[in-house]
Amino acid sequence: MFPAMLPPPTPFKLFALAGGGLGDEVHSFPAGHFCRRFVRFLVLSILTLIFGPQFVRIFGASFRSIGLGC
Repeated sequence: MFPAMLPPPTPFKLFALAGGGLGDEVHSFPAGHFCRRFVRFLVLSILTLIFGPQFVRIFGASFRSIGLGC
């Protein structure tokens, strides 16, 4: 479950292939994969709703102070 919740540069295919090689059932793997990704994106969505405006305000001010923002 852990590799499916990591950010995109993680080599997830290695874990998927290892799961297949170690005997994961064909029918339960897609459902498990969906549930793991659902949890990951649910957590990211909640964090974005809570901290999104603060993040934009803080980093926007930082970028403007060094001349990178509008």
